[in-house]
Amino acid sequence: MRRSARSFVSSLLFILLPAVESVGTTEQNRSEKELLDIENRMTSAYLSKDLGAFFQNVDEELSVFHASNPYRIDDRQTVHDALKTFYKYSAATGLYKVQPRVQIYGDAAVVTYHF
Repeated sequence: MRRSARSFVSSLLFILLPAVESVGTTEQNRSEKELLDIENRMTSAYLSKDLGAFFQNVDEELSVFHASNPYRIDDRQTVHDALKTFYKYSAATGLYKVQPRVQIYGDAAVVTYHF
């Protein structure tokens, strides 16, 4: 009985092993946290309509995707103008980030989430 229990546990661990994600290095985790902190500051700026603070950490070649728009929005100025128009006619009431994910590729990173 004890041997079969060990076999079962070993088999279960073997099956579940592929589901466990690699934790990564401490430096990467620190970078991921830093990027999520920046994203949280951008979210606060977005909700308070502070475009200056929102774009403080945004690259000129920004690309944005939105669930209500089938097209990618490219460049910082276009996104700025779109947000300015949005704020003129409506207000952001909340932004709930589900499953935030940071992917780091050398000196570039992609931060994604569902909202």
